[in-house]
Amino acid sequence: MTVRIHPSRLVLERAGKFRNVYHARVEAGHTPAEVMDPDYFGQAMKQSHNASQAVLTPGDIIEVEAEDFSWDCILRVHAQSPSTQQLITRLRGEINYYDTADFPKGWTAEWLGGAEHYAIYFDGVLKDQGITSKDGCLARINGMIAQDMQAAGARAANSRASAANKAPVKKAEAA
Repeated sequence: MTVRIHPSRLVLERAGKFRNVYHARVEAGHTPAEVMDPDYFGQAMKQSHNASQAVLTPGDIIEVEAEDFSWDCILRVHAQSPSTQQLITRLRGEINYYDTADFPKGWTAEWLGGAEHYAIYFDGVLKDQGITSKDGCLARINGMIAQDMQAAGARAANSRASAANKAPVKKAEAA
């Protein structure tokens, strides 16, 4: 099955006299290899006899990023093939991958998509959601751990204070 970009995920960022610059925020599951396939942007291009109405023409730049911010790259449009609905692109520079440090033991993040973005779980129990990147998940996890440690410290201090207040008072011995 051919993977294609949904037209709503491609927007014109900057119109120019010689080329346009587009931004594509692709679904989290789409790989750079799929994005560079000639079919990926093929249905997003328009064919027109009026050059000012054309979309994704040779020379145009497409700034691509995964919606979960795990990778990005820049593509240049090199050719159109209207009869096959294919758009030939070439990688301009490198594909940038953004790996996140390992999560603390018991913590995981799962991509849910849509408005939910990432969800954070501790030992399989949902703790938070709506976080846009794994780096954001790690920062939120570290914040929750620090908050839990602060709360545990406060509880321990309260327990010590409570125990000290309940200690028996020694009576002075009669002389």
